Formats: sequence, C-alpha cells, structure tokens
Amino acid sequence: MTDTKDNPGAPRTDGRTLRANRRRAETRGRILDAACAAFAQDGYHRTSVDDIIQRVGIARGTFYLHFEGKRAVLDALLHQILMEISSAVRPIEIEASVPAQDQLRNNLERVWAVFTDNPQMAQLILGGLQGVDPEFDAQIATLEASVLALIVRSIEKGHQLGWLVPFDARIAACALVGAVKENLADELLRDGQRSSESTRVRELLALLLPGVALGPLSDRAGE
Repeated sequence: MTDTKDNPGAPRTDGRTLRANRRRAETRGRILDAACAAFAQDGYHRTSVDDIIQRVGIARGTFYLHFEGKRAVLDALLHQILMEISSAVRPIEIEASVPAQDQLRNNLERVWAVFTDNPQMAQLILGGLQGVDPEFDAQIATLEASVLALIVRSIEKGHQLGWLVPFDARIAACALVGAVKENLADELLRDGQRSSESTRVRELLALLLPGVALGPLSDRAGE
C-alpha cells in the first residue's frame, strides 16, 4: 500500500488492485494478439468470437468483460496500430544537429518497423478491411483521407521551405503512399530473407528524392 504519511492527500493504492489491473491489461493484450492472428489467417468475416476465445484459452464471460464483440476488437487493433505509427513519426527540426534527410529516413524506418515487427497486423492492414460494414468502411475512408491530407500538408511545407521542387502535392502523396504500401507488401509476403528496414528505406529515398529534393533534403539523397 502506498505510504501517505508525508502526503495525507495522496490516494491509497491497494496492491491487490494493481495486480488485478495488470492481469486485466495482460488478458486484454492476449485477446488482441489472438484476434489479430485469427483475422490475418482466416479473415475478419470468417473469424468468430469463439475462434478468438479458443486461441486465448479464456471463458466467454472473460472476453465480454473486455470487448462487446469482434468488431470492438478490430477497432482496438486499428487504434493500437495508429498510435504506434503516430508515435513513430516526429517533426523534422530545421536547426537540429541531425541532417533533415536523416531525420526523414529515421521517421520512415520507425514506421516501417511498426509493421515488420508485427507482420500479422501488417497483413491485416495491407489485406484490406473494406466490407466489414458501411460504418466501418466510412471510418477507413476517413482515416485514409486524413493520412493523405497529412502527407499533402508536409509536402506543401517542403515547398514553402524551399526543400522540394514545385509539383502537385496530392499526386505525390498518393504516389508515396502507394510506394510504401507495395514495398511493405513485397517485404512481408515474399519468400526468402527479408531486407532490413534501413536498406528498403534507403533505396526508396534514393529513388524518390533526387528528382524533387532541394536544400537540406537533397543532402546525401543518393547514398
């Protein structure tokens, strides 16, 4: 129990409560992992709550303590991957000691690792989730539009800073998203040894940057 002698106003924390919360979080994580594996292997529609329960080895009531159903599990999985992607992308700092081009590469490497470290989640995302239901399709469309708009704004910022030659930002954003998705799919689904995220990202930047980069982003673009 937390000592509140020096701070009478501090809340008391029961050790049993902490252990119960930890077990709850662990069970929730196991459910998400099992559902992700099932969705990736069998598809969302062919996976039932019973399939997930059997993979985890828990009672049905335990499952429903954490989620209302498999749709709620899917929502949680998507939220989880979005949070990981968001935390992987950091603003490029103009005055930083690390060159801007290296900051860009580091961002892409971290995003790449989010998927390669969890290939089942990547397979689920890359395999497409349209058709779950109209509401979910609308959420996916809104999400994709938001991501595209974010990239468009980044490109427009690059134009303002004089880091990129003039070109249509939306066309470029679509091309960038497509290039990353196709390379991720090739990396994760092909047979044989995988290349490191550093190798793939370096090759992508060497292909994409030389024709459009100016200023800080053009430094060592071909390395």
